[in-house]
Amino acid sequence: MRNEADEFEKFLILEAQKELKDVAEDIKTTLKKKVQENVYNSYSPLEYNRAYQLRDNITTSKNNKETIISWESQEYINNQFDDVSNYVPEWINDGYKHKDWTGGVDYYHQRPSSNFIEETVEEINKKYGENICEKVK
Repeated sequence: MRNEADEFEKFLILEAQKELKDVAEDIKTTLKKKVQENVYNSYSPLEYNRAYQLRDNITTSKNNKETIISWESQEYINNQFDDVSNYVPEWINDGYKHKDWTGGVDYYHQRPSSNFIEETVEEINKKYGENICEKVK
């Protein structure tokens, strides 16, 4: 009898792992869709060619109980030759304003928030239930 219980427990664990893998893949797919809709479809650049790194470099990794979705293999270098790769997803999602070169208060460049992360979280939680997906910093 104990052997059957052990086998059933193993079965449940494997099924839960498969379900979590499917949900993580759905989150990644939804996030890519939201980046395309909210970022890339919002305008067409005239001064540069897009590399689509924000959409195409979404990665997943696992720790003890969570699957983390992030951007690991992208490269963004600013005009002062600093690697700002880790900040770009947050800047594009939350919006930004850059001050002018003299340090004054006038802004020369800005982008409104695109909220692709929040929209992904909302869509996934509607589909699978509250608190299955959350934004962390």
